Amino acid sequence: MKEERIQVRQDGTIRLPKEAMEALGVGPGSYLKVTIHSGRVELVKTVYDPWEEGQRKKKTASFEELLKRQKEDLAEAERDFMEKLKKPPDVRPEDRLDFWD
Repeated sequence: MKEERIQVRQDGTIRLPKEAMEALGVGPGSYLKVTIHSGRVELVKTVYDPWEEGQRKKKTASFEELLKRQKEDLAEAERDFMEKLKKPPDVRPEDRLDFWD
Protein backbone atom coordinates (compact mmCIF):
# COMPACT_ATOMS: atom_id res chain seq x y z
CA MET A 1 0.00 0.00 0.00
CA LYS A 2 1.26 3.45 -0.79
CA GLU A 3 1.89 5.98 1.95
CA GLU A 4 -0.96 8.42 2.40
CA ARG A 5 -1.49 11.43 4.68
CA ILE A 6 -4.82 11.72 6.50
CA GLN A 7 -6.18 14.60 8.54
CA VAL A 8 -7.60 14.46 12.04
CA ARG A 9 -11.06 16.04 12.02
CA GLN A 10 -12.40 18.63 14.47
CA ASP A 11 -14.09 15.94 16.57
CA GLY A 12 -10.86 13.89 16.74
CA THR A 13 -11.89 11.24 14.23
CA ILE A 14 -9.93 10.04 11.23
CA ARG A 15 -11.03 8.39 8.00
CA LEU A 16 -9.04 5.34 6.96
CA PRO A 17 -8.26 5.06 3.27
CA LYS A 18 -10.23 2.44 1.35
CA GLU A 19 -7.05 0.42 0.67
CA ALA A 20 -6.27 0.24 4.40
CA MET A 21 -9.80 -0.93 5.22
CA GLU A 22 -9.65 -3.58 2.51
CA ALA A 23 -6.23 -4.77 3.70
CA LEU A 24 -7.57 -5.14 7.27
CA GLY A 25 -10.79 -6.73 6.04
CA VAL A 26 -12.97 -4.25 7.90
CA GLY A 27 -16.00 -2.19 7.04
CA PRO A 28 -18.67 -0.11 8.75
CA GLY A 29 -19.48 -1.59 12.16
CA SER A 30 -16.21 -3.54 12.44
CA TYR A 31 -13.99 -3.26 15.51
CA LEU A 32 -10.28 -2.44 15.58
CA LYS A 33 -7.90 -2.82 18.51
CA VAL A 34 -5.58 0.20 18.82
CA THR A 35 -2.09 -0.24 20.27
CA ILE A 36 0.53 2.50 20.58
CA HIS A 37 4.24 1.62 20.39
CA SER A 38 6.72 4.49 20.82
CA GLY A 39 4.92 6.99 18.61
CA ARG A 40 3.43 4.43 16.20
CA VAL A 41 -0.19 3.30 16.11
CA GLU A 42 -1.09 -0.28 15.30
CA LEU A 43 -4.62 -1.23 14.20
CA VAL A 44 -5.69 -4.87 14.36
CA LYS A 45 -9.08 -6.25 13.38
CA THR A 46 -10.84 -7.70 16.40
CA VAL A 47 -14.18 -9.16 17.38
CA TYR A 48 -16.35 -7.43 19.98
CA ASP A 49 -16.83 -9.74 22.95
CA PRO A 50 -19.47 -8.42 25.38
CA TRP A 51 -18.39 -10.93 28.05
CA GLU A 52 -14.80 -9.64 27.97
CA GLU A 53 -16.03 -6.03 28.07
CA GLY A 54 -18.18 -6.84 31.09
CA GLN A 55 -15.20 -8.35 32.90
CA ARG A 56 -13.22 -5.11 32.42
CA LYS A 57 -15.95 -2.87 33.83
CA LYS A 58 -15.75 -1.61 37.37
CA LYS A 59 -17.55 -3.92 39.76
CA THR A 60 -20.74 -2.56 41.29
CA ALA A 61 -21.31 -2.59 45.02
CA SER A 62 -23.14 -5.54 46.53
CA PHE A 63 -26.60 -5.11 48.02
CA GLU A 64 -25.18 -5.32 51.55
CA GLU A 65 -22.63 -2.59 50.76
CA LEU A 66 -25.39 -0.37 49.38
CA LEU A 67 -27.49 -0.87 52.52
CA LYS A 68 -24.48 -0.13 54.73
CA ARG A 69 -23.71 3.07 52.79
CA GLN A 70 -27.36 4.13 52.99
CA LYS A 71 -27.38 3.55 56.77
CA GLU A 72 -24.18 5.63 57.15
CA ASP A 73 -25.65 8.44 55.04
CA LEU A 74 -28.83 8.48 57.12
CA ALA A 75 -26.81 8.58 60.35
CA GLU A 76 -24.74 11.49 59.00
CA ALA A 77 -27.91 13.36 57.95
CA GLU A 78 -29.40 12.85 61.40
CA ARG A 79 -26.22 14.16 63.07
CA ASP A 80 -26.25 17.24 60.84
CA PHE A 81 -29.93 17.83 61.58
CA MET A 82 -29.43 17.54 65.35
CA GLU A 83 -26.48 19.98 65.16
CA LYS A 84 -28.61 22.51 63.33
CA LEU A 85 -31.37 22.17 65.92
CA LYS A 86 -28.95 23.24 68.66
CA LYS A 87 -28.39 26.62 66.98
CA PRO A 88 -31.47 28.87 67.03
CA PRO A 89 -32.54 30.15 63.63
CA ASP A 90 -31.74 33.71 62.66
CA VAL A 91 -34.87 35.84 62.91
CA ARG A 92 -34.93 38.91 60.73
CA PRO A 93 -37.04 41.93 61.67
CA GLU A 94 -39.32 41.38 58.69
CA ASP A 95 -40.04 37.83 59.95
CA ARG A 96 -41.86 39.27 63.00
CA LEU A 97 -45.60 39.87 62.72
CA ASP A 98 -45.50 43.34 64.27
CA PHE A 99 -42.95 44.53 61.69
CA TRP A 100 -45.64 44.92 59.04
CA ASP A 101 -48.15 46.87 61.23
